[in-house]
Amino acid sequence: YIEPGSDTVLDVGCGSGILSVASALLSAESVVAVDIDPVAVEVTKENAERNGVADKIAAMEGDLTKGLSVKADIVAANLMADLVIMLSKDIAAHLSGKGIYISSGILADRKNEVTAAIEACGFRILEVLEEEEWCAVAAQRRPQ
Repeated sequence: YIEPGSDTVLDVGCGSGILSVASALLSAESVVAVDIDPVAVEVTKENAERNGVADKIAAMEGDLTKGLSVKADIVAANLMADLVIMLSKDIAAHLSGKGIYISSGILADRKNEVTAAIEACGFRILEVLEEEEWCAVAAQRRPQ
């Protein structure tokens, strides 16, 4: 889903920054990594530096629902199902144009619940990938 050299990625709940680093290495123009845990933010910064992409990644402590004004072409959220369900209503405000919302880290037995919640927030499901007990969902805002 990343267009080389043109996309901005928002990594919600960045944890160690693996999605941020991967996005930067896959040619995303810029990445904003956000986590409520200050330790996760520091680890993300360290991993960005180790991988030579610190100039592309802005890691910050914050909450998607409070005061974050980033607009991105791709929003990645590798979070537990309950958090994906809770945050999906706020994702649209952080997507630009025909942006893509990718949620992962979801237990496969909660796939239907998560996809229904994402659709209820104005998205259409583009793809669902499953591997063993895990799944990931790619979605895009429906035209208004």
